[in-house]
Amino acid sequence: MSSSQVIATKVIAAHRGGKGLMPENSLAAFENAVRLGVDMAEFDIHLTRDREIVVIHDATLDRTTNGEGPVSDRTLSELKKLSLKDMKDAHIPALDEVIQVIAPSPLVLRVEIKVSRDNMPYPAFERRLSERLMAAGLLSRSVITSFHWDCLQAFQACATPQNMIGLMRPQRFRELGGLDGALRALAQAGLCEIAIRIECLESDFPARARAAGLRLGAYGVNSDEEIRKALDADVTALTTDFPDRALALRAELNACKQDTTAAAP
Repeated sequence: MSSSQVIATKVIAAHRGGKGLMPENSLAAFENAVRLGVDMAEFDIHLTRDREIVVIHDATLDRTTNGEGPVSDRTLSELKKLSLKDMKDAHIPALDEVIQVIAPSPLVLRVEIKVSRDNMPYPAFERRLSERLMAAGLLSRSVITSFHWDCLQAFQACATPQNMIGLMRPQRFRELGGLDGALRALAQAGLCEIAIRIECLESDFPARARAAGLRLGAYGVNSDEEIRKALDADVTALTTDFPDRALALRAELNACKQDTTAAAP
């Protein structure tokens, strides 16, 4: 076996474009993610009143912009008049703007489908998303995620992306009795990959998921200790606010594996 065959290949996703480095879900964050050379750019999407897709985490404008109220109450042109709190000359980007930044690079789009302020799915949102990704020629370079697994199933009825990942909050993970219950729920939903918070991760979880024919990743992976924990556990992918740190630590792990292989008799 060559040293290249044992190099760690865990995927690193820049959470909200890498919000520990740049204002979250801003075009500047995605431009930085491209410069860093991460594997995936992760971002969240909502639907406007005129059925345009915009990239913002919350269902409301208050936390991250100088506007207020639900995103879905505004048209795209109205949203363009608002600015991001952490970057006064920047606005909420439309999905098409983010695509324009990422498309020329090799980065994979990791798109999280969000729901309305009332915790209800947006009507026909998944079809709208699939149409935009197909029109851009990026469906095969897209991973679709959500905490709302019915949204993933709705997307699956429209198109087939590179992968679909069911996100799971710690409380739900515990309610299901831990990993085995979570994997059963994943399989019942017709999904192949789950992502859990880093504090729920134990070192044998990814291997147990693979034994069941499934995949497991981690999100909320931000400190150096958490990044090393995820890498050592061999997760499928880790989502982090600090992709620069994750890239450096992955390279460090790869170098150690190369040295170990070279020293083996």
